[in-house]
Amino acid sequence: MYIDNIATATPLIYGDFSSNKVGINTNHLPNNVGGANTSAYGLYVRGGILTEEVRVRTGWADYVFDKNYELLSIHEVERFIAKNGHLPNVPSATQVENQGIELGDITRIQQEKIEELTLYIIKIQKQVDALEAKMNK
Repeated sequence: MYIDNIATATPLIYGDFSSNKVGINTNHLPNNVGGANTSAYGLYVRGGILTEEVRVRTGWADYVFDKNYELLSIHEVERFIAKNGHLPNVPSATQVENQGIELGDITRIQQEKIEELTLYIIKIQKQVDALEAKMNK
């Protein structure tokens, strides 16, 4: 299916009924982008998307507050960064540039890091409180 004002190789809307896929500003419906399998996606927009809202249903990062969650020490995080050039459990810049990243995944990962930072701050505050108490004695 092609929808446009004139015959063109890059129609405004292109649809492939056999695969239930739609393309906007293209008739190319890629099955992979930078090595990432995109064959399950039903919409491809060439040139980007502008919208007022995107809602993503995904898992959330409250597992960080589970008593069995293994929070790395700051020294372990520092060593990981020195070796890998990015935070643990965060994709590298190269990986994101080559494969992209799912919006829900990066949102969860960023929330994980926010929650970990909160735990580090709580730990530091306890240390400060203990040192203040010791100094006041």
